Amino acid sequence: MAPLQHHQTTSHQTYLLAQKKPLKGSPRPSRERAPWTPEEDNLLKLAVQLYGDKTEKWAKIAACVPGRTNKNCRKRWFHSLDPSLRKGAWTEEEDQLLREGVSKYPNQWSKIADMLPGRTDDQCAKRWRESLDPSIDRSEWTPAEDTLLMAKYEEYGSQWQKIAFFFDGRPGLHCRNRWRKLQRMVQVKKDKEGNVNASFFNTMAGEQPLRFQHANPTSLASSSKTIP
Repeated sequence: MAPLQHHQTTSHQTYLLAQKKPLKGSPRPSRERAPWTPEEDNLLKLAVQLYGDKTEKWAKIAACVPGRTNKNCRKRWFHSLDPSLRKGAWTEEEDQLLREGVSKYPNQWSKIADMLPGRTDDQCAKRWRESLDPSIDRSEWTPAEDTLLMAKYEEYGSQWQKIAFFFDGRPGLHCRNRWRKLQRMVQVKKDKEGNVNASFFNTMAGEQPLRFQHANPTSLASSSKTIP
């Protein structure tokens, strides 16, 4: 199929889907919190291709993706699927722009993101809170902090933002990285202990048990002295 013909076909399919309305008394099942599927992503891409990504179009776009709200679709597009979205490592220039943005618009992440083409408000907030915030505690972790970290992991699992609430200046990312390091340290210790035990048992297995050598009666008789 020629590219133009394919584009017309997919756009028409999206348009037809957009015209469908839920049956009266049968609301669409909500998928607001469910992970997005490849099929849903494809529907969203086609809908944005058809309607554009302007604010007033998201109601129509959401109608093309059953179970998803306007907010769901908008966030999924701008935070994951938008081709202009910039991912990967931050550059020094971006970090500097982020610092300037935070200084100019404290905690106004949407305005700050407007200063960094291709970066979302969530990306900017995360980069600041986990890497650039001057209040981050970069000192060595204390034994007391390690103990608290392990206890909170038992309580909350991998909910690092909740765990970080119990630590001054330790962001969720830092808590996660420290926990992983502790797990590696524990594993290394276990491996060393296992190697020592294995070496000990191998040594013991290689030794022959001592046996009592019974003396030959003949040799004993010949070697005994005659008492006069």
